[in-house]
Amino acid sequence: MEFSFSDSQWLIEKENETISKKGFFLGLHVPNNFEKILDIEECFLQSELSSHILNFTRDFFKKRHSTIYSTKTHSGYLRNMIIRQAQKTKDIMLNLVYIGRE
Repeated sequence: MEFSFSDSQWLIEKENETISKKGFFLGLHVPNNFEKILDIEECFLQSELSSHILNFTRDFFKKRHSTIYSTKTHSGYLRNMIIRQAQKTKDIMLNLVYIGRE
């Protein structure tokens, strides 16, 4: 699964009405829009451990006031995170994608 960082959370209040909330979010992005995030705490497509990693990562970077990369301003640090888990061995691969500057 690939999870994206964003400072804009995507919410639905009523049918055909969407709103956005500002903050620090990590979750699934809206199709064709990597800036609006469905901030989730549990992913039913992955294991409990993966959900724990997702929540730990969000809390870790949020507490440290890490910046989120903006495609509009080309500033910030965190882009996305990929979690993969092997079915037989339960090994986990975590890939954290960020923008580094010299």
